[in-house]
Amino acid sequence: MSALSVALTTALMAGALAPSVGQGIELQWSAPPQCPQHGDVRAAIDLNLAHESFDDRVHAVQVVGSVEPIAGRWILRVRTELPTGLVQREVESDTCTELAAAAGLIVAVALDPLRVLHTVEPPAAVVVGPPLGPRPPAELTPSAEPVVAPPVVEPEVAPAIESPPEVAEPPPKPARRALDLRLGVLGEFGTLAVARVGGWGSVGYVGKRFRVDLAGQYWGPRRVLPFEQEPSAGVAVQRGGVAGRACLVPTDGPWELDTCVGIEAGVDRARGVGLGRSRVTHAPWLAAAIGPQVSWLSARGVGVWVAADAMVHLVRPTWSVTDLGRVAQTGPVGFRVVLGPTVRLGR
Repeated sequence: MSALSVALTTALMAGALAPSVGQGIELQWSAPPQCPQHGDVRAAIDLNLAHESFDDRVHAVQVVGSVEPIAGRWILRVRTELPTGLVQREVESDTCTELAAAAGLIVAVALDPLRVLHTVEPPAAVVVGPPLGPRPPAELTPSAEPVVAPPVVEPEVAPAIESPPEVAEPPPKPARRALDLRLGVLGEFGTLAVARVGGWGSVGYVGKRFRVDLAGQYWGPRRVLPFEQEPSAGVAVQRGGVAGRACLVPTDGPWELDTCVGIEAGVDRARGVGLGRSRVTHAPWLAAAIGPQVSWLSARGVGVWVAADAMVHLVRPTWSVTDLGRVAQTGPVGFRVVLGPTVRLGR
């Protein structure tokens, strides 16, 4: 057997018989009887520290460990006091039988700052060369031109692009709901053979892009005297009615331009004039209306409005006088303009 083989075998046997460093560590342990005890934990520490080398400070290490049942589970607490500081760990498990191995691993990891690292230098290579003897003087040869390393080019770093600050979006505006109170003076032509004036009053519900109005209207009495042979004979007609209107509101601001349609109905009251015996009659009327309306509101909700409508009469009353013939008849189409103040509530 060669000398190298003998030396290796001796070193291996010495390492196997050398006591573990864990035997020199002070260990305090407490656990229920069904859990690993002091000897089990010591064996786990020895297993993890076998063939490890530490400096002299390892003898000052103190380990305090315990196992406790909490809420149906087992809690391992390990406190390792080192010259370099304190290491504390906790491990939770369903059973306590495996906590001894966990305690040994915790202590081994905690001792890392005290480990001594051994480096083994490789054996020197044996070079077989010519026998020793006087060597001829080396010839001096001119050295080659120095090799200049290429300059190191620093990579260009693209400038950081700052993202623009986030701008919080404004909260959505609540849907507009308001009431409009309107009055107006109306003028009309085409319903009868003469122009008429009257009054208007309405209340309207205003939404985001629409409005609905309910109105009452009245035309004052107006005489119709169509007979040349009896210039003073005729009829005086006055009208009253209600109107329902729905409007499209495309804009939102102090100025509004709406397009409206509606249905209107009421009663005409006619009284004979210039006749020997005057009679009073009543006749219903019905019409459809369509047209634009424009309004302006101040910041306080007070403003003016104007509407222009075409009225298509669906029911047309007719009045006649005995021996003279027809006095008047409602025309097929009438034109009406309303102008007045408006007040908006609930802007």
